[in-house]
Amino acid sequence: MSADSTTSEKPHRNEVTMSLAEAIAIGQTMQRNGYFRDAEIIYRQILAAKPHQPDALHFLGVVLTQTGRRDEGIASIMAALEVKPDYVDAISNLGNVLHEQGLFGHAEAAYRRAIQLKPDFADAYLNLAALVFETERFEEAVVLSQRAMELGPTIPQERLDAANALAREGRHADAAEQYLRAAERDLFHAGVHENMGQSLQRLGRLDEAEKVYRRWINLDPHNPRPHHYLASCTGVDIPSRASNEFIVDVFDRFAATFDERLTALEYSAPAVVVKAVRDESGEPQSKYTVLDAGCGTGLCAAGIKPFANHLTGVDLSPKMLAKARELNLYDKLIAEELTEYLSRSPVSFDVIISADTLIYFGELATVTAAAAAALRPNGRFIFTLEQADLMDAPNGFLLASHGRYAHTESYVRTVLEQSGFEVAGITETFLRLEGSTPVKGWLAIGRKAQGREPSPVFDPTS
Repeated sequence: MSADSTTSEKPHRNEVTMSLAEAIAIGQTMQRNGYFRDAEIIYRQILAAKPHQPDALHFLGVVLTQTGRRDEGIASIMAALEVKPDYVDAISNLGNVLHEQGLFGHAEAAYRRAIQLKPDFADAYLNLAALVFETERFEEAVVLSQRAMELGPTIPQERLDAANALAREGRHADAAEQYLRAAERDLFHAGVHENMGQSLQRLGRLDEAEKVYRRWINLDPHNPRPHHYLASCTGVDIPSRASNEFIVDVFDRFAATFDERLTALEYSAPAVVVKAVRDESGEPQSKYTVLDAGCGTGLCAAGIKPFANHLTGVDLSPKMLAKARELNLYDKLIAEELTEYLSRSPVSFDVIISADTLIYFGELATVTAAAAAALRPNGRFIFTLEQADLMDAPNGFLLASHGRYAHTESYVRTVLEQSGFEVAGITETFLRLEGSTPVKGWLAIGRKAQGREPSPVFDPTS
């Protein structure tokens, strides 16, 4: 492939000669469809011919960060900015990389610089809105989200018509770019609506938040997130737990940067759970069959592995499991809904741990009964939950604005006892920061009582 159509050499019969713009467009199409290696090859071929080409440097940097090579990616984006200091898209994407690494101040500076250079840059407003939302500046997040919506695409059919016309003319690279932009429209609005709706909800402006969620549902009726957040906002049709589709959607999107984001939030649930296992069991002896229920990227694995002769992880998110697999610490990893997996694993484990997974369950009786049935006599079920006050959750649990459930101590105790556990402890603990505010939680420990079976709230054989 030639990256420059001005070459004087006559191309071979089977060689495709294209312009620099066409090569860049094809690389972007590959990149946006997840063909990162092919996109990287295209950008490197361009740079072999033109080492200081800013677009190729920029998009190569994005690909490198998407494939986990963030230091190289940042260096490539910075190289693009050395060539073209006011390159707005590169500045914004640099902000994205810094945001993912938890460097909020530097990321915010990059986004604001991009907006200064391009005041109608909708993506920069959207990214800045997401950042200020994470730092709990909800009023500002609402304003920024509204501005992003004003500037964002409105009628995707126009792009589809344009793409179809380009395809008919044989301009396939340009057509692919238009198709991708049209497809991105729902994703763009999902980000705007999510930031705005949650910000309004946390500000107590529930009527406005409800309107935002309903608008989002109208735009994207099959997306599980607005339905979940609408229930948390209105208190109507609250699900007994987050749907499988919601869990997969949320965690697949964040899998690549999940660990870094939680580090920035001082996330401590895995350490709390591992310490509880040590307190219950003494020094590690590699003797237990352990289930990491909702294992995610494997944040508990290194701490719990010394206690296990066999360690299984189960999670709904394939992309989270892919990250966990890279650790080479699990003997088995399974993509399945937790309760379903427990129900077909009777008397299989000595210890079941679950760090911040049951925060996506409201009603706990079903999953705790399934855990009891899956444990061997005297087995331990050790898990964390977010804390709710009895006055706010008279039924024992509530669905909060961020989409997670919180539970009362009395409710947790009751469902454990009804499920056949002796309650070894339900103690208050720190889980993470939400913005700058500590999130209080429960560390719950249930011991499967010898000779006791769970109450018939759940039949694992049915």
